[in-house]
Amino acid sequence: MSERCVWVTDRLPEYHAGRLEFGDREEVEAHLAGCASCARESELIAALRQVPLPPAPRERWTRLPEMVIAEARRVAAREARTPVWQRVAAAVALVAGASGIAWWFATSRETGRVAEAVSLPEAMVWTVSLPGGESAIPGGFTLEGLDVPELKALLEEVDDT
Repeated sequence: MSERCVWVTDRLPEYHAGRLEFGDREEVEAHLAGCASCARESELIAALRQVPLPPAPRERWTRLPEMVIAEARRVAAREARTPVWQRVAAAVALVAGASGIAWWFATSRETGRVAEAVSLPEAMVWTVSLPGGESAIPGGFTLEGLDVPELKALLEEVDDT
């Protein structure tokens, strides 16, 4: 099946429903006139459109209002699981917490407490990964050049935290 045949057969349902634009409709009709395979498929779709659909069962129509009401109740129950006041309380708590952290960070920076809180032991020198650099891990720290007492001090600092 050629690309053109695929394009035409994809549009056959819309063609038979009368929903194709004028230009596409002309292209489909021209192709159908010259392609026996696509013309057979078009005839099949046209025949299938003539088959009458069976009517919906009577019980379905009588149960339709019940089904709509049941679905509406299900949706309302799902939305009511989390009351509005709980959603508002969670949002207020989130904003208050973020504001508190921002305030602490701002006041701590002024007093220098943040620098103390995030300072690293002197032995943990951050390096850049360059050829011949001190660390094999990009952005990692290096322990090279430390003697035994410095390593013991570093381990004690890690144990204290």
